[in-house]
Amino acid sequence: MSSFHYLFIFGNLLLIFISLTKAASLDERCESNPECIGTGLICHSNLCQCEAPWYKPCNAVCDIQRQSVYEGDACRVDDNCMSHARCDNSSRRCVCRETFSSFNGICRKKYNETCVGNDECVSNICDFSLRRCTCGDGSVPLNDGRCRRKLARLYPNWEQANENKDFCYNNYSCLNLLATCRNDGNHTERFCQCPPNGYTSDFNNQKCIANEIERLSPMNEQTSTDSTTCVFCKDNNAVCTNVSTKDTCWCRAGYDKVENECKNIRYKFIFPTTTDSMQHSFSSGCSINESRVSVQDNLCSCAAYQEYDAATRHCKNIERQWISEHFEYGICTRIKSDEVAQGPISELCPPPLQCRANGDKYVCSCGPNKFLQSNASEAQCVYRLGKPAENSYCPMNADFINGTCVCKAGYNQVNEDRRCELVLEYQETLADCSTSGSIQANNSCKISFGGAARYCRPGVCRCDPTISFPDPGSARCHGLLGVSQPETICPPGSKLPSATTCECSDENRKSNDNRRCDPKSLLYNWNEGTVNQADLRREDCEKLYSGLLADFNLASIKVCQCESTAFKGPSGKECWPLLYTNLTRNVLLCYIPNSTPSLTNNRRCICQSGSRPSNSMKKDCDRIRARLEEPIVIDIPDVDPISANDCRELFGGLSELNNSRCVCPEIISFANNDRSRCHGFLNTPTGLPTLGDSDCPQHASRNRNLVAVAICQCNAGFVPSQDNRICVTADIPLVGTEEPLSASNCTNTNFTTDNCIAKYGIDSFCANNQCWCNRKLSFKTNDNRCERFSRYIFPGLHERHNVSCDVDADCTRDNVDINTVECTRRTSATDDYKVCVCKHGLFLNPLTQTCESRCPSDCNNRANSVCNGYDCVCKQGFIVENNTCVPVKEQIQLYKPCNSSFVTTENSSVQCTSCNRGECAVSYRDTGFQCAKFNFDNDRCITQHSDVCKLLIDNSECFQDENKCVCKSGYYRDENLCALSVDSRCTATEQCGSNGICSGQRCRCADGKRTQDATDAFGRSIQRCINGVDQIRFSFISVLLFIFVRIFFI
Repeated sequence: MSSFHYLFIFGNLLLIFISLTKAASLDERCESNPECIGTGLICHSNLCQCEAPWYKPCNAVCDIQRQSVYEGDACRVDDNCMSHARCDNSSRRCVCRETFSSFNGICRKKYNETCVGNDECVSNICDFSLRRCTCGDGSVPLNDGRCRRKLARLYPNWEQANENKDFCYNNYSCLNLLATCRNDGNHTERFCQCPPNGYTSDFNNQKCIANEIERLSPMNEQTSTDSTTCVFCKDNNAVCTNVSTKDTCWCRAGYDKVENECKNIRYKFIFPTTTDSMQHSFSSGCSINESRVSVQDNLCSCAAYQEYDAATRHCKNIERQWISEHFEYGICTRIKSDEVAQGPISELCPPPLQCRANGDKYVCSCGPNKFLQSNASEAQCVYRLGKPAENSYCPMNADFINGTCVCKAGYNQVNEDRRCELVLEYQETLADCSTSGSIQANNSCKISFGGAARYCRPGVCRCDPTISFPDPGSARCHGLLGVSQPETICPPGSKLPSATTCECSDENRKSNDNRRCDPKSLLYNWNEGTVNQADLRREDCEKLYSGLLADFNLASIKVCQCESTAFKGPSGKECWPLLYTNLTRNVLLCYIPNSTPSLTNNRRCICQSGSRPSNSMKKDCDRIRARLEEPIVIDIPDVDPISANDCRELFGGLSELNNSRCVCPEIISFANNDRSRCHGFLNTPTGLPTLGDSDCPQHASRNRNLVAVAICQCNAGFVPSQDNRICVTADIPLVGTEEPLSASNCTNTNFTTDNCIAKYGIDSFCANNQCWCNRKLSFKTNDNRCERFSRYIFPGLHERHNVSCDVDADCTRDNVDINTVECTRRTSATDDYKVCVCKHGLFLNPLTQTCESRCPSDCNNRANSVCNGYDCVCKQGFIVENNTCVPVKEQIQLYKPCNSSFVTTENSSVQCTSCNRGECAVSYRDTGFQCAKFNFDNDRCITQHSDVCKLLIDNSECFQDENKCVCKSGYYRDENLCALSVDSRCTATEQCGSNGICSGQRCRCADGKRTQDATDAFGRSIQRCINGVDQIRFSFISVLLFIFVRIFFI
């Protein structure tokens, strides 16, 4: 039989054998590897799975894991190996291809070996002109064929750097961490130098010493020219930051400068979380204090130009006063929580002020050479006197002349060139005054103080004593009576009969000093005057006084006096009629408060209803002091007794008179508790056509629907008591808070939402025969009220400086538990300030400024549950089944199918990928069917996620040259963190390592620790903090040993 026939028979047998063999795909059951059909499949744990870690499942196939295996490690195919390596068939391990060498698991060519691409060289640089691997600028070759960066030393000048051929190429090529690589302006080569501002150089010790500044900004006028640039600040609560154009020391957020020391000025204030302010309406109807409030971050906050008043919990106007030329109207600079300056902050400067740069700060300012001038109607920025001005906005009493503001003639320039002053000096002589005053200066005095005023010296006027005198009351020059003068202001009570002379009016007479016009007669009571005024006329008295003046023909002497039925009023200018007395004439006005002309007698004045004279003099009307049911006796002759009108005035429209007593009709009304008012019985017709709301009990009013009969009825939400005397709230409880749309209406007709509003406030409603606070708008207080969120005001964004914090402990006080609050940026990582905020799941009670849980009280007792807002929810990894939290059954498993509904494992070592398969998380290594935690110190990092080092330890990176995780330049490994080098800039003590502290923005060694010179992973010089007790300790035994050695061996 030919070989062809044998081959044919063998092929058919093979086909029959294959057809009888069981074939399985990914995730299907198997007994052995041959059953698994497909690239990369093996039978593992009786399932066809991808042969990990060389193949990984993606959807329904196995993907080759390319360039994932280092030289020397196990592989399956060439594609598994890193570039320039292959998978050796015999050893099934990655080996470097010919002419390539292994460097920490990576295959590359050494220095000076031939190359055709950068990726072939260990230095990543191929000199294409020479086709050789070479080192980059600033790097030198090592004996093992690698390149290492050459670190340059500090030099004071180019000449010394050139002498040692020690130039640099970038800042990282300097041995000193703080040094900068730059040229001297005369040569192209660059050399390492300390930064030009804020540092001094120590070339012997190769150090850049940072300036530590004691003086704090904002500086006053004596120190504002200080040119020293800071790096660090001596005050631990100060930060070195750039404001305007200068780097100076400022007190950090929450601190202010007080006598060159940073003092804490914070007041503790808690904000709601963003979830809280979105879930609740903290900003609906922000109308408190009108325009003082605006909506910021979904909160009612103090608007621009307003500031929060912690005492009243409201906003008030920011008021700015002139401080000095250097500070102007106050600082509008603030330091944010990230220690960067915030400015200019225009919201801190009420218009027309603006926030402008002034030296080392921003200040509220009117602008160059300007100041704020206020008058009765407005405030305006005007130019200072004598300074360059661009327009005519000048101070009052100044003129714009030749590009500057100048005081008007006669005025004196005072108050730091901000006011033109002109005063009237009360000295009655011109002998010591200047005689060189201009016409314009004299005119200024006349305009301000009268025609008799004269210029004396700059800013001072006096009255011409020959024709006038100064009047302190009006600050004017009054003309002397009877003295001729061209321009004059006459004294009170005088007239100007001619163009040049002041004379007293007819009812007055001139004083002896010609300065006053006195009345010819004072006003007296009847027959009280004793001195006869011979020249007095009746019309003189009528001009001087009003009221019931006596007729001259009836008087014994000529004086102005009141009639016998009248008396002199309190002002001494009027004659008031006596009450309940027949007068000599009809009266339209009775003068006395609470009095009125009698309706039955036009010549009689009486007290209004409810009032009577306090005594028999009958000169006043005093309200009758009495209670319901008490006898009221009026025991004054000719005065009317108590009347029904008096009762109604005193005790309400329902009151009646009964035997000199004011009483309440028993059938329709009753006396209130203090017997000061008659109240109508509820729902009882009074029989009166009119009734006031004040005649009804509290929370009741007259029913306006019943026009013919007046009835008192309870207001909406209130119900009458059993005796119909008071309105009470319904007996309905306030249970808690709820969404109005999520509950059914009240089914009991006795209860309505009005009942809830009457008892618990406008934001309550009725549901399921219970009262609830509207959860969106309000919260339940401890005294059972629905309090509206938007009633509470929060500090504005422009004033968060005062309520900032640094750590959680800054947020605690007597009634605030540190476990309920945290110090954080409220809305985003870019917020300017860290503030105190309720922790996740808790809500702010704005009334008590505390954080509280509003979920069911038994939540803590429910297994595997946590409180989140109003809800008691299952912990992560648990779901609800039959009202119980049970573990999630579908967890992400390595290589298994998954989707977004799956949850991570307890240690989060596996994650669900876009292939809908579980794979090792970023900080884990796939070792084949299990995930191993990535080891920062021992595992190689190039094939891992680019952030694997940083995710394990902050401030670290994957060092490509060594293929391992290292701390960044300027950091050193300290326990399980990368710590900053001593004297590096810091913001928190944790950055400075276990033996260091952050003080004054710089890392220092803690007490009992000391510095040690070291280098970072890149060879640059650093200092680290170590224990300060590692020096030699001399014990008694060591001393004896020392003596023994000295005696026998030396």
